[in-house]
Amino acid sequence: MKLTKEQSEAWNRYMDNFNNLPYEIRKALPDFTKRIQEVEFLIQQQENVLYQLRKRKDKLLDELVKWNDECNVIGEIPSYENTFLTKKEVSDLLGVSLMTLYRWEKEKILVPVRFGQSIRYKLSDIQKMGGTQ
Repeated sequence: MKLTKEQSEAWNRYMDNFNNLPYEIRKALPDFTKRIQEVEFLIQQQENVLYQLRKRKDKLLDELVKWNDECNVIGEIPSYENTFLTKKEVSDLLGVSLMTLYRWEKEKILVPVRFGQSIRYKLSDIQKMGGTQ
């Protein structure tokens, strides 16, 4: 295959630059190319693994929702207007962490009632959120 004038000039510039490099660098360049290709391969493999993990996570979450619907995990709670629950009871009832309750309080999503140093949540507020029947 015959090179065009531009391709030939580009090749000559490359070879001049390459030949002007120290011997150690010229010797290492092919190895760098191979190592870069290996790193690119590893990155692709990691992306594939992350994709598979995300698919598994989504499937598990779907199964959890289905299981919760079938088993009615929350159960029956009397719907008295002035029933108050502790943080732990609300956390277990809604299936959220205590930190989530704290964040909801700051965001005014679910505001507790304070009795001195005790913190309680109104059952009616939780029912308005859709937490119980």
